[in-house]
Amino acid sequence: MSQIPVGMQESQKRDLHLEVEARAAQNMRKEARATMLAPARGFTFDIACDEGPWLGGDNTAPPPLAYFTASIAF
Repeated sequence: MSQIPVGMQESQKRDLHLEVEARAAQNMRKEARATMLAPARGFTFDIACDEGPWLGGDNTAPPPLAYFTASIAF
């Protein structure tokens, strides 16, 4: 009997612990810095979103809805 690879198991326990600082920048732009506390302590990444000019933004980053739909897809 073969074992199911870890990534293919029906149920897996995965806990992520993040510390996030977010701020509103100019116009409709929002920026955040997230720091991983567990399981890979110290890993940091930045994320930004912005709206297009038709909503008062500068279109300098993906719109918030793009992140929302990507999170559902994955």
